[in-house]
Amino acid sequence: MAVYRVEKGEWTKVAVDLAELIEWPDGADMDAVLNGEEFYRWDGVSNVYDVYQRISPATDGPFAGVRYLFTLLGEGDLAEDILVGEWLPDYLHVLERLEVLQRRDAALRASMDHL
Repeated sequence: MAVYRVEKGEWTKVAVDLAELIEWPDGADMDAVLNGEEFYRWDGVSNVYDVYQRISPATDGPFAGVRYLFTLLGEGDLAEDILVGEWLPDYLHVLERLEVLQRRDAALRASMDHL
């Protein structure tokens, strides 16, 4: 899939996956790997996305300037990741874009309930 960085409303693809940016031990889960990078699960919408947050942005490395990491949940190991800094408009922009996925997930679940 892909890892994107959002800065001043501009989306840039920075990697194919997080394992391209950081060391990812075999069998390690997302929480464990991101905790090692000082990101902790902070928020999310079940079955749609998770948000990880750092207390303060990294000053160097692949996560320099990143405070939030959004992981869009896909089937199996498929995921899209979005890196966002401290600029509130970028954070709100990403949330707005993800609202479409949240509404779609709710609609699909509602239609499945009728089956």
